[in-house]
Amino acid sequence: MQNDLLEGTTANVVDAETSTADVESVATENNDNATTFTQEQVNKMISDRLSRIYKQYGVDNKEALDELINSRADYDTVKADYETIKADYETMKANYDNLTASNNELAKKYAFTSRNINAQLYNDIEMYFKGKGVDINETTLDEELKTHDHWVNKSNAVIQPLGSEPHKNIEEDERKRASKLLGVQL
Repeated sequence: MQNDLLEGTTANVVDAETSTADVESVATENNDNATTFTQEQVNKMISDRLSRIYKQYGVDNKEALDELINSRADYDTVKADYETIKADYETMKANYDNLTASNNELAKKYAFTSRNINAQLYNDIEMYFKGKGVDINETTLDEELKTHDHWVNKSNAVIQPLGSEPHKNIEEDERKRASKLLGVQL
């Protein structure tokens, strides 16, 4: 709004400066009751009006007023750039927060599976850690497993890391089982 006000003021200043010569002709064209002004009086009125405008905006002359208007335009450009950068930051922050949450979830799942935690206890364990105000990760889970060994799945199934050992020949295993089952030695 202030920018609109400044633009209107600039138009007034330009109109006032360019129309001083036309004031006498306008006054004489009006009816006989119209007051006529001398060039000196018109110049004084315009000078007073310009002084009030300059004082209103804290400047001394037209050049300073133009500079003020241009700085306002620069401010608007900087503000628009700031708003764009702020929106980009908010988007990136939301993406970062989502990625962090996904990473934490994957780290928690890895900690559970790599320590052979009973899958039926996942929610209970999560609530336990939440109640303590601690994030679930490998270190914190290992620390709690010292006192909560009942969380570990008691089955004999062992999860082997991928690529740790080459897989045995399945055909040989089947032959051995068949020979054992049939009582035949191969």
